[in-house]
Amino acid sequence: MSNAAELARFASDGHSGAVLQVQSVTMTDDQTFIGTTFTDITDGTDALSITITPTSSSSKFLLMMSISASANNGSSRFGFRFMRDSTAVGIGVTAGSRTSVAVQGTGSTSNNIDEALTSVFLDSPATASAITYKVQGHVEQSASTLIINRSSTNADNSTVYRAVSSLTVMEIAG
Repeated sequence: MSNAAELARFASDGHSGAVLQVQSVTMTDDQTFIGTTFTDITDGTDALSITITPTSSSSKFLLMMSISASANNGSSRFGFRFMRDSTAVGIGVTAGSRTSVAVQGTGSTSNNIDEALTSVFLDSPATASAITYKVQGHVEQSASTLIINRSSTNADNSTVYRAVSSLTVMEIAG
């Protein structure tokens, strides 16, 4: 199918569950940031952000993140969440002062990448307007650094690894 009109007709002909479009972005360089506010994940060239226009307002979107992360403080926890425009989606229920995320890890202050985290969520935005999905990260301690795609010590050695992180969005006919 080559255009939006054909996709819309296909979806409206009862093809519920059909994959209508797929977009993916991979971040290959590293990113570091300090602080306890949610921050967009980007290496300055590739952001884990995708803008997609639904074929139909009944479409659902399968969101898949894969994050390689570390923290420079061995006791510091960190988390990631999906955003649909300015709304967090696919996160845990807020309870008290706890921070709601899709997935969480803990730093080790080593030459290892602390966590290879994945999360999958099926979103139902109920719109035919363009949507921007992205991944944001958060580190619990204001003095800690969250590190994407490398270890906290990052020694220049063949036994120390660099990794990638990605976001994939699939439109599913509703």
